[in-house]
This record gives sequence, C-alpha cells and structure tokens, in this order.
Amino acid sequence: MASDLQINSIPLSSLSFEFRSILSCLDSKKILPSDGPDRLPRDWRGLTSLLNISIEIVGTISEHPEKTGKVLDLWMQRNDGTATLGKLLEYLERLDRFDVYDDLLDLVKRRNLSLSNANQVALINSQPAPQPQNDLITFEDVEAGYPQFYDAYVLYAAEDSSFVNDLLNRMRTKGFKLCTINDLVPGHQTPYGPVAQLIETRCHRIILVYSPEFLNSPDNKFFSDHAQAVGIESKKRNIIPIIYRECQVPANLRYYHKLKYQPHELWYDFWEKLSKSLEVHRAIVRSSQSAVNITELISDKAPVNNGYLMNNSHNLTVSRTTISDITTDKVDISDSRSLDSISQSSGALKSSKRGSVSRLLRFFKPNKQKSKLKCAVDA
Repeated sequence: MASDLQINSIPLSSLSFEFRSILSCLDSKKILPSDGPDRLPRDWRGLTSLLNISIEIVGTISEHPEKTGKVLDLWMQRNDGTATLGKLLEYLERLDRFDVYDDLLDLVKRRNLSLSNANQVALINSQPAPQPQNDLITFEDVEAGYPQFYDAYVLYAAEDSSFVNDLLNRMRTKGFKLCTINDLVPGHQTPYGPVAQLIETRCHRIILVYSPEFLNSPDNKFFSDHAQAVGIESKKRNIIPIIYRECQVPANLRYYHKLKYQPHELWYDFWEKLSKSLEVHRAIVRSSQSAVNITELISDKAPVNNGYLMNNSHNLTVSRTTISDITTDKVDISDSRSLDSISQSSGALKSSKRGSVSRLLRFFKPNKQKSKLKCAVDA
C-alpha cells in the first residue's frame, strides 16, 4: 500500500465517484460546531470557511443539490496545488469529522494504491488542469481562471442603454457584482446558452428593465420566461422587474411586485429600493450563519451546595454574534443576594400578604355567633 506521503499528495481531481459519495455526508447540516477554537460548522459550510470562499458564493452553493461536490470543484479550479487528499484530510480533522476521515482512509486501503499508481496520478496532475472553456462565460471568468458569481444579471433593450449604464455604475459603487450581455466573451455561436447558464447557476437575481422595446424583443422574452421557470423550480424570488418606461407587462409577470423608475418623486427613492432588493440574499446568508454563545462568569467566592453565592455576585452573560461581527448584544444578570436574605425576605412578604388578606376577610365575613344569638332571642 502507498505510504502516507504518497496518499497526501494525491490530487482531488483523481478521486473516483466512491470518494465523492463518502464526502456527500458533509451535505447534511450539523447543529453542533467543532471543538476547536474556530468553532466551525461540521459540514460543507465549515469547509467553505477553511477555503475562504466568499459569502456570495456560499449562498449559491447552498442552493446546489451536491454542496460538497461544488465546494471541491471550486477548490480545484484555483489550481494552486492545495487541492490534495492530504489537505482534505487535514480539514476533516479540524472539522471533527473523523467518521468521513476514517471512511476515506479505508477506501484507500481497499483500493490498495501502489507506488507507481500514486506517482503516475501525481505526475499527470502536476500541471494545472485547464478550465473547460464552456464555463468561462464572462471576461471576469477569463481573468480569474474560474467561473464568477454575480448578484444580478440585467436584461434590457438596446434603446435603454443609458439608463442601464447609470444603474450599473450606481450598484457597482455600492459593492454589487452585476453583469449584462456586454460582459460575455466573444466566440459563442449564440447568446442563448451562456446567458441561460448565467441566469440558472451564477446570478442570484435577474433584473428586467421593462420598456416597449424590451417587450418587442424575442430574446428578452425567452430569457424572461427562463428566469421565471428557474425561480419556480428553485422556489425563490429571483426576478426584480423595473418599469423604466410605461408599457403593458406580460400576463405571466403582471402580478410581480415591481419597482417603478420615478426620478422626480422625492418620496420614492428608486435607487435605495433597488439596493435593498439586491441585499436580501446577502442578509439571508448572514442570518443563516449566525451563532449564539453563552458564557458563565464564575465568581472568586465559593458557592454553596445549592448554587447560590454566599457573599458575591453570580453573573450570566449571553452574547449574540453574527458572521460579519457588526453588532454584539449582551445581557448581564446579576444577583448579589444570599440564600438567607432571599428566604427571609420571601417569608416576610408572604406573612405580610397573609395578614392583609385575613383582615379583609374578617371585615366582610358576617359574625355567625351574633346571628345565632339574635335568632334565639326572637324565638
């Protein structure tokens, strides 16, 4: 069997379907985090944290049927030499997923990788594997060497280019990644395939800029219908309709909530509403990765057997932190009363209440003895 050094050098691109089947166990979310100082999720989300994958891409992976496989693909597309079996086993140890770790090693032993086979695999994959050209759709894909993900794809008519350019400049200034048909690399036979791929797998939102010319375009009608079908299948709201110029919206999109471009209305901030609409997906991803930490601050004084402190305070701090570490809410509960003082005050309060109730009952309660005496005299 191959040595540990040979096993660790095996690239992930050479792993068979059996390996991926074992790693698919990471697709199911785990509630308890790892025991290490990082407190990482013990599933595919922890793997994305170790690989420093951006939160926008994590949101896209969460909608993928094979989440761990998608993470591995993104890792291998970096071509930095770190996507090896040894590095993967190291990450599994940090995530406390020793069950997957042992299963992978058992599979390696069953396959009995020989020295020549391991060296041959390493030699074949020593050169960076070229990315399939079908996945490099935009200029940013070519520049980065692997597919990019976008906050939105903008569909519009050529007559509305000036408005769309203003939209792109404003939203990109706010940090959003948007793409249009002008971002496609040349050489595609038709734009239908690459644009449909962007809408289906690479863009969180689809912005439709409605105008009379937009509705007269067969291309825009095809892409709009495809975007709506993708949203229905994935059960998410992926379409942001914008009424740039008055027109009759198609029946299948008539009941969508729309943003109307009204630049002269002071009470209606169109650009702010569009920005908030694009931020919805990011907010969902941030809230899904929030964590709650509870820390108990133990006092120097020795506690009594029942847990109360004799002469000092017992504090409980509850903190809630989000992935962006923007806010931290803390609540401190302090109780410096001793057990004896609590018991005495509680007893005094009960006796005081009991005395007050007794006086009220005596005031309203009729005197049975006097009533009986009066009846005897009358008789």
